[in-house]
Amino acid sequence: MSAPASTGRVNHRSIQNKIIWVMVATSGISLFTASLAFIIYDVAEGRKALPKRIGILANILSFESISALDFRDRDVLSETLSSLKGDESLVAAGVYDSDDRLFAAYYRSSGNVGAQLAPHLESYDDQYYFTDDSLFVIRGILLGDRRLGALVVQADTRELTSRMKRSVSIVGVLFLLSIVVAVVIASKFQRVITAPILQLSSKAQEISNNQDYGIRAERTSDDELGVLVDSFNHMLTQIQQRDDNLKSLNEQLEDRVQERTRKLEVEIQDRKRAEEKIRVLNAELEDRVLKRTKQLELANKELESFAYTVSHDLRAPLRHAAGFAELLEECIAEEHEEPREYIQYINESVQKMDNLINDLLSFSRTGRQGMTITTVSMDKLITEIIDEFAIQIGDRTIKWDLSPVPDATADPTMMRLILSNLIGNAIKYTGTRDVARVAIGCSKDPAEGDDIYFVADNGVGFNMKYKDKLFGVFQRLHSNEEFEGTGIGLATVRRIVTRHKGRIWAESEVDKGTTLYFTIPKQETDV
Repeated sequence: MSAPASTGRVNHRSIQNKIIWVMVATSGISLFTASLAFIIYDVAEGRKALPKRIGILANILSFESISALDFRDRDVLSETLSSLKGDESLVAAGVYDSDDRLFAAYYRSSGNVGAQLAPHLESYDDQYYFTDDSLFVIRGILLGDRRLGALVVQADTRELTSRMKRSVSIVGVLFLLSIVVAVVIASKFQRVITAPILQLSSKAQEISNNQDYGIRAERTSDDELGVLVDSFNHMLTQIQQRDDNLKSLNEQLEDRVQERTRKLEVEIQDRKRAEEKIRVLNAELEDRVLKRTKQLELANKELESFAYTVSHDLRAPLRHAAGFAELLEECIAEEHEEPREYIQYINESVQKMDNLINDLLSFSRTGRQGMTITTVSMDKLITEIIDEFAIQIGDRTIKWDLSPVPDATADPTMMRLILSNLIGNAIKYTGTRDVARVAIGCSKDPAEGDDIYFVADNGVGFNMKYKDKLFGVFQRLHSNEEFEGTGIGLATVRRIVTRHKGRIWAESEVDKGTTLYFTIPKQETDV
């Protein structure tokens, strides 16, 4: 946890402090390493110098002790050892005879008198060794090849400790002085590095605050920092160029937007004026349509009333003509065939005229009578109509192809009138065929989804270029001599289909037959 915290504190320091700390830390580590090496070296030299000095002194004493030890003169040896009083580092010294017994000794402190200096010596060769607080130097006392004994000198090692403390103190003072000098020098020389960087930082802050990319930093050196300043200035030049280009483009865009806005305002005003004109025209058109609709409704009512009146007014002369023809036929003798034939022609003409009047009345009623929308069983209705035509068919051969037909939502009376006309036409226009074929069925409109009812036959057909006349009033595509009719039936069918919001059309080919299609869209029933 402490490492990231210290790193965070360092990261928040200024670059000047970082460089000073780096320089001081580098100098301090170097000085510390050198000082530690010096102290270690000095201590090592001290530990080498002390045994050497005490060893020289021991050599002298062992040489001077040869005669006294050989003659077993303890007083002379004691006097010789007492000469060590002048060296405060010597704690004790003793001469051992050949039997390893202490023969003479010197002690700097009276409390150590009688203490064994080096018991159980294994070798009388020249040697030395350190203990925790003492140095022992051993020298053999030899007379020729004969061993007389040994000299043991004990020295105090406090001299080494004092020397090490003195060295540490000197090195510590020098280290602190060096750190102070390093801080002062680093504070002076860090400016060489930080000045260009601080200049860049100041310029960047000024550019950020003022958004002025014309500001440039001054190059003060030819090193990497100089390259950094040049790169910074080059980057500012590119940014300034892009900023100028962007401002120019923004001005151009603003001009274009303003121009486009003016054009749009003009277009909007023109459109508003055009919409106002359209609204006025629509209002006028709607008013005209309403007036025209009323006129058409009035004309249709007048036409229907006229047709109804005319049909009734025509019936009276027809009844008179039929009555007088019947009286005339009674007055003419049976042997006069020719007058009877003329009378027959009169009766047939009267009958045709009566049929035409009935068709006109039916056509008139389909346009004005109300409708009761309910579900109509088409299969049942087709069967009933075919049965009604049985007398008219007589002994003719007609092959019926009746497919199941879905129910329709329509007015039952009008639906009967549609099927009666279409099936009657199929029976009539197949009269020239030895074997007539009539197909009645239904399919689905793939676009609208409505049921498409059809009645097809193999009759005489008609030319499709006259298809527009097929559903007109009094429009016939065959002469009355070929096929009897009034030209009202299909017009009535179209009016009924249109009132049910459906469509009706035909497909035919001369001498091959005709197929009539009609749709009755699904709608809400009244029952």
